[in-house]
Amino acid sequence: MLKTTNENIDEIKEKLKYIGLDFEKVPEFFNRYKKIEFKTIRENEQRKYKIYKFIDVRDIQIYITPKNRMDSFLEKYKFAKRIEKYIDPKDEEDIPLGANFLKMLKDVHIEEMQKIEEMQKQMNKKIPFKVSYEDNFLWEIYYSKIYNQFFMLVTSEDTNYANLFYLIKKQIESFSQNKDTKIYVPICYMDYEQSFLKKSELNDIENYMWLFTNNWPYVYEVYDKAEKVTIQIVGETYIFDNLKSYYKIILKTKEEAIKFYKYIKALFILQSEISYRYKFIPKIDGYGALKFYYNNKKLTYEMLPQFIKQECKNISNELENIIEDKYKNEENLEEKKKISKRKEDMYRQKEREIILFLECKKSFFGKLKYFFKHKKIIKDQQEQNIQKSLKIEKQKIEIEQKQFYTIEDLVNLGKQYNKTQIEAKNIRLDIKAMNLKIEMMERRLKNATQYINEIDKHNKSIFDFWKFTNKYEKLALYEGEIVKEEKSDKIQKTFEYDIDFEEFATRIDKIQRNKLTKKECDCIFLTQTNCLELLNIIKKYELKDEKISKRDEEIIKSKLKEIKKEAEEQKKLFEGEEFDIFGGLLQDNTKIKHINGKRHREIEKSEYKILDINKNTKTDEYIKSLKVTIETIIETLEKSQTIESMPIYKCQKEVIDTNNFEIFNINIQNCLKNKVEEKEYLYKINLPQKANAIYLSNIIYYDNINDTLPLGMDIEDKVLLDLNRYELKLKNKDIIRVNQEDGLYNRVKTISVFEYEL
Repeated sequence: MLKTTNENIDEIKEKLKYIGLDFEKVPEFFNRYKKIEFKTIRENEQRKYKIYKFIDVRDIQIYITPKNRMDSFLEKYKFAKRIEKYIDPKDEEDIPLGANFLKMLKDVHIEEMQKIEEMQKQMNKKIPFKVSYEDNFLWEIYYSKIYNQFFMLVTSEDTNYANLFYLIKKQIESFSQNKDTKIYVPICYMDYEQSFLKKSELNDIENYMWLFTNNWPYVYEVYDKAEKVTIQIVGETYIFDNLKSYYKIILKTKEEAIKFYKYIKALFILQSEISYRYKFIPKIDGYGALKFYYNNKKLTYEMLPQFIKQECKNISNELENIIEDKYKNEENLEEKKKISKRKEDMYRQKEREIILFLECKKSFFGKLKYFFKHKKIIKDQQEQNIQKSLKIEKQKIEIEQKQFYTIEDLVNLGKQYNKTQIEAKNIRLDIKAMNLKIEMMERRLKNATQYINEIDKHNKSIFDFWKFTNKYEKLALYEGEIVKEEKSDKIQKTFEYDIDFEEFATRIDKIQRNKLTKKECDCIFLTQTNCLELLNIIKKYELKDEKISKRDEEIIKSKLKEIKKEAEEQKKLFEGEEFDIFGGLLQDNTKIKHINGKRHREIEKSEYKILDINKNTKTDEYIKSLKVTIETIIETLEKSQTIESMPIYKCQKEVIDTNNFEIFNINIQNCLKNKVEEKEYLYKINLPQKANAIYLSNIIYYDNINDTLPLGMDIEDKVLLDLNRYELKLKNKDIIRVNQEDGLYNRVKTISVFEYEL
């Protein structure tokens, strides 16, 4: 038996009693442990946890090693000893192990074991949504195939031993009562059993899912309490702009697994091989799983044969039209080439006429010779033109018609379509180039004819002829260059939160510190407090120039009462001089604070001080202060403009009121931080550059009296708009689903999305 020390004896006794461990009577099952042999592995070659199982606690042997969890498995395994050496050290060399065990017991807390027990009770009823769970890495449980035995390695150098003592507790209970007690745990370095799919196919699924979700998934084999296996795929996907959600796909049978593998592989091949045409969009369904959509229509495995057949027919029809258009353009191009060739020949003829004229013009008989020879040249040229044929042999392309089509057929058709489309486009460009060439040759011919008609007026140099005939060539070239196949819009920079936000926040905070006064910053700050609701209530009446109703006045009175109460609790109301003496300097310059890890000595703003609320503040005085605040906010918005276009987001239960001051997030993820209600609306506004808006940067929350406030938007990523200034034009609406964490499990929420142009 172990000899305990007097130090913390009561605490250790309490823990031993909770665990059910008696050093005077060590449970016999600790001495029944078998010898363990575990096949060594290369730890970096595979992910640590792929398999999750329910294991009877009586089937787990416990080994303790004097190493750290971060050490290699081989190092930990080499020095590991059975737990009875620690609980009941009989040999003198094992005495230090007993002392070490007492130290581990001293460091553990009963509350930690109770937390594990409660979590295991939940998981015995239902497997966690993400399969893995908090602190699952503390379970270092391995399986020895040689001895068909599970064993747990506990590292004594760590500080968290709750899992060890929880397991000992459950083993003592289970052996003493002779009952099954199963715990849900990951098995370290255990490879896939491949009951449904091969390991290579499971790895393929991870690769395929990444293409559609842009996030790496986790593929697990999960065994329930009856040893029935399922494949569970857990990951994240983008569901709207940069908004992410977890998903979970469960494959319960081999047939389901094979179908899903073929399904996701087919979509992967189509999107990767014919990326110009196919993009499959993942969406969360009502169960938190993932479905794929094409052109806003859900596409299932059962629909694939018909989808492939229909797409093959669609591409075939489009391809036939492109081929028909291509050959028409080829004929047109050949015609243009012949026209261009004739015009070039005619121009060369003009050159020869000039050369002949210059040689013959010296005498009368020479001119006669020029006249008859010139007539013969024209006649010969006309005869050659008549003999030439424009006949083009059209190649007939037949697309094979089938009863059933495969992915291979669709991919081949898609590639043929893309190749033919590129060829057709190049032919159209060649026709445009040929039209330009013909136009230039016509200009040359026109100038050449004019030159010949006035040949006696010109000098006898062929260089003058070339110079004259090409005098409008620059104009022709210019006209050819301005011909465009299609109009191209100016490329605008797209705001990406993860990349651009930090630099943007620094710029905007610096601008607002220079542009906004302290009073303006204070009034904007009030929109981040409980005052925003009241500001919008009063603003509604100000716009209509109406008196505030009794009902709304009672709301304002009630809110004022709450603010007074909060102020009293926070000791913000002072009847004496202290409040007035210190103003914004309630603390001295030795008080250091941090914003997002950045040091400063500034004091947070307070709505009580800004509105000058005291115990005697009346409702009409409070309303008057709020009206002044509204006027100031509107004036501040007038002179504040956005420096960059970006999307902004707002999520709420109610339909948005376009008369209100509204606060939007720049980061869509922050819209859904709180649990979504049963009915929720997500609003997206594409905020253009130079729109009137105010960003809630650091200067809005702090006064910066000591000039130590860091630049940026470290408190919130929000924007204030007065929607009454704008007309919201609906651009798109959709319905999305998102998985939200609820402890170990999830809640699927349906959200209506509205996208507006401002």
